[in-house]
Amino acid sequence: VIANAPNPAGQSILSKFFPGGVNPAKLAMGALIPTIILGLVFMGIPQEVQDPKQSQNAGVKVTD
Repeated sequence: VIANAPNPAGQSILSKFFPGGVNPAKLAMGALIPTIILGLVFMGIPQEVQDPKQSQNAGVKVTD
């Protein structure tokens, strides 16, 4: 089961409010622009990337 797939029960309930029924392709097209906008926003947010191996050994000094 795909969580984001159009729900047949929801389509049958909403079909009386839309002439010609609910079109999954139009739903996908309607979601495309907000998805692109948020994708660009998230790509523009700076993030600090740390190497897990480096952070684990940061405070450890090895002596012979």
